[in-house]
Amino acid sequence: MSYQRETDSILTGSLNLLAPGDALPPEDALCLRNWRVDQSGALRSRLDQSSLGTFSPGPIHSIHYRGTHRYVGSGTYLYRDSTQLSTGLDGNPVGFANMNGYCFIMNRNYQKRDDGATLINWGLVQPTVAPTTSGQPGGELAIGVTYQYFVTFLNAQGEETSGSPFATYVPNNPNQFVFVYRPTSPDPSYTQWRVYRLGNNLQQAYAIDPTPYPLSQAYAPDDGGWTQGGVDVTFHSDASLEQLGIVMPTNNDPPPAASGTVGPYYDRLLAWSTASNPNWLFWSKQLQPYAFPGSATLIGNHTPVGDDDDPILVVLLHARQARIYKLNSIWRLAGDPEDPNAVLEITAPDIGLASVTAIDTVGDLDYFEGSEGIYVSNGYTAQKLSTQLDPLFKGDAIPLPGSEPALPLNLAYRVLNTLAVRNRRLYFSYAAQGSSVPRKYLRRWRKRSRAGTSSSSEWTKPGGGPSPFAVTAPGTVIGSSPASIAASKSGIAASPSPLSTQSIAPSPCAIMAAAVKDAL
Repeated sequence: MSYQRETDSILTGSLNLLAPGDALPPEDALCLRNWRVDQSGALRSRLDQSSLGTFSPGPIHSIHYRGTHRYVGSGTYLYRDSTQLSTGLDGNPVGFANMNGYCFIMNRNYQKRDDGATLINWGLVQPTVAPTTSGQPGGELAIGVTYQYFVTFLNAQGEETSGSPFATYVPNNPNQFVFVYRPTSPDPSYTQWRVYRLGNNLQQAYAIDPTPYPLSQAYAPDDGGWTQGGVDVTFHSDASLEQLGIVMPTNNDPPPAASGTVGPYYDRLLAWSTASNPNWLFWSKQLQPYAFPGSATLIGNHTPVGDDDDPILVVLLHARQARIYKLNSIWRLAGDPEDPNAVLEITAPDIGLASVTAIDTVGDLDYFEGSEGIYVSNGYTAQKLSTQLDPLFKGDAIPLPGSEPALPLNLAYRVLNTLAVRNRRLYFSYAAQGSSVPRKYLRRWRKRSRAGTSSSSEWTKPGGGPSPFAVTAPGTVIGSSPASIAASKSGIAASPSPLSTQSIAPSPCAIMAAAVKDAL
């Protein structure tokens, strides 16, 4: 019997939905499902999955790591590890940032911070009630001069509020001093308070004492500087207060009710997109992430980024720059936002972000889902990676070998799509037509030679998804088995093969998380 030897390529190029099935390049394939090829070229069944935890009520929309702690946003609930911290979420994705010993947590309905043991308010509750005063003989306040007294409050971390409304005191007799009475603390977590004085020779409000008072102290005396032999022995004169130099804070405003946060960036936290200003970028004071000057006013630490009908969705940080991904464009902030030489510029006027969960960063590159496919950006330009899969993003169902077609994206649910990069592989999970949860998977990675060295070309690898009947509970975090946790994002995708043989398919994921150290 005559025969002819043929060679089939195991290390294929890519799934290709553009060319007719009988006109594909030799390195491409029509169907690649649920297998992987190891470094020696042998076929391996893709790793199974395991549950890392179930969080009610679901679905899980946000996952973040700080040290050994994992934070999970599931429906309206926030968890630290397995502990339920709050029920104040609104079901939308949450932004997280680690700074100054805290995990800062933000969306438009929720602004808190957590140190791993205690959840507290992110910002400071400002005093809205003025102190009261009463005069007594025996001091050296100037007769007929209008003095203004303010109070501030401090928490256990030493963070200080802005000043309260002022109380006025005008001495009507010589040699008077005044008692300044503390108003009720606006926050039960505050432990100390201060008194500031303005007037006479003081052009701004200065603290009258070097250290704050305990909250148990109900009043503070101010004698205006009692002198003996021409020396201010109580250090309350105008000159003594100026020399002490503690100026009252006036703009330690709370963070905005924004969609997300990231940091630290030049020792600040960034926030973006409020309901009234969806295209605004906000920033905190340096080393004071609790203070966002002017967060609720037209003048402050914020700037519009492009048009207001093009909202900011995500901000990613890189060396000395913040990349701002909007719905219809991409921008770049180079430098400290307080630096007059900082540059804010548009880098991609016609490419935007399709889903806040479909973006990840590796080194200097950002990978994300745009309106017409998967892209990579280096902060200056954006390049499309998924050209051969264009039919999926255009809504075209492509017949494939076997019983399952290559289903296109369900555009009504693309905000649920997820993307993550781990171990040189990009995983993309999307809601296909007929589904309202992500249950189809694509994978892309950089090619390696047999020696393990990197080459310049890249492959796109698709994977099969589960059947419609294999949906897991909406509040379940899925990991890979073995599941050794290593980072804050990853996902499970089917492995490539030119064969249509089906191995274990991943469960649908609302967000990719629980990275694994083991290569898939």
